[in-house]
Amino acid sequence: MRPDGRHLDKYRKHHPVGGSSVPGSLFGYFRMRIALRTTDRTLEIISSGERHAPGGLGSWEHVSVSVSRKPQDIPTWLEMCFVKDLFWTPEETVVQFHPAKSDYVNVYNCLHLWKPPYEVALPPRIALA
Repeated sequence: MRPDGRHLDKYRKHHPVGGSSVPGSLFGYFRMRIALRTTDRTLEIISSGERHAPGGLGSWEHVSVSVSRKPQDIPTWLEMCFVKDLFWTPEETVVQFHPAKSDYVNVYNCLHLWKPPYEVALPPRIALA
């Protein structure tokens, strides 16, 4: 993840369940209006921040993204790219998973970005275009 989250402070909000996060940190609840080529809407983001204790969820960096006040919508690819750049540096690889159907958990229409505690092997570069 980025070295600090001061650039996120203007979007930082108090979460009704999770409470408030420390200014300058990479974890917390954020709400921001995103005006991109194809969209202009507000996203709600929850970030677990940088890695914590080894093992379990704490060793994964994680951000969830949803569209504010439109629970039927999901974020677009461009919106997810924008959010990725807010939390991670340009050279970091993060992933979105499509688990087995039996492992689906859909509490709310949101997408997730994950960075595991190990190096991610990518397909050949030509396949990433």
